[in-house]
Amino acid sequence: MRSSQPRVGYQGHECKQDIDFLRSVANLWNDRLVVVDARPGIAGFMNRARGGGYENVDVYSEGGCLFSLEHMAIENIHEVIITQT
Repeated sequence: MRSSQPRVGYQGHECKQDIDFLRSVANLWNDRLVVVDARPGIAGFMNRARGGGYENVDVYSEGGCLFSLEHMAIENIHEVIITQT
C-alpha cells in the first residue's frame, strides 16, 4: 500500500493521515493488517533513534483494528534494489 514509513523520529510523532489510511485498509481485511518492514528489527529501531521512521503498530491498533509488524531481515535493501535493475 505504501513503500516507506512515516518519519516519526525518536519522539514518536504520529501522522493522522497515515493512521487513517492504514485503518481504512484494515477495515477491508476484517480489521486486521500486517505491516512488513524489509529491514532487520534492530535496523529499524536504530533508524528511529536517528530521527527516521519505525512503525509503532500500537498507534494503528487503537480503534478496534489488529495490526502486527513483521521484519523480513534484509540486511541491505539498497543492494537488493541494485541487483534488480
